Amino acid sequence: MHCREASEMMSLRLDSELHPQEEQALLQHVLSCDSCRAEWEAIQRTCALFRSPTFATPPPDLSSKVMTRIRRHESQLAILRNGVVLLLGIVILTSFCLSFWLMAAPPIESVLDNPPLVSAMATIVVGVVTTLVTLLRAVALVAQAVVAGPGCIGLLSYVAVAGALVMWWIRLVWGRRGLAPRREKL
Repeated sequence: MHCREASEMMSLRLDSELHPQEEQALLQHVLSCDSCRAEWEAIQRTCALFRSPTFATPPPDLSSKVMTRIRRHESQLAILRNGVVLLLGIVILTSFCLSFWLMAAPPIESVLDNPPLVSAMATIVVGVVTTLVTLLRAVALVAQAVVAGPGCIGLLSYVAVAGALVMWWIRLVWGRRGLAPRREKL
């Protein structure tokens, strides 16, 4: 038997596909040939590794750590969704208020011809934008606080304070003289 044939037969032997006579011939060749014996021993060592694998045991708190990370990720996504909804609400509310204000305002040509009025309008727009930026920063701080801390009560108090501030701001802006929408006399 040649070494090449023995090498092919070794593979068949591992799969238990050799006849007893072929298996005997392979065994005699492996005992007489040093290179084939080294190959056979290497194959047997490799097969022994796969027969009895040792699996790593996970730490006992692995499932709780995974679930904690999943919950944290879900809460971060919820905060992001709520922030987007709040931002859209602010944009819609602002555009709604501005549309009433612009409908009640005199025609654009007369407004643009009056520099003090343009300056006052620019000041109002800057004030509204500054307030919106402040509100967005507050929402970001609330989101960071919620993510960093485990309290739902803290979140509810932040939301209540932010809602009260928004309501106070709306009342303050609409309550000023000259900014309230004009009412038609019946």
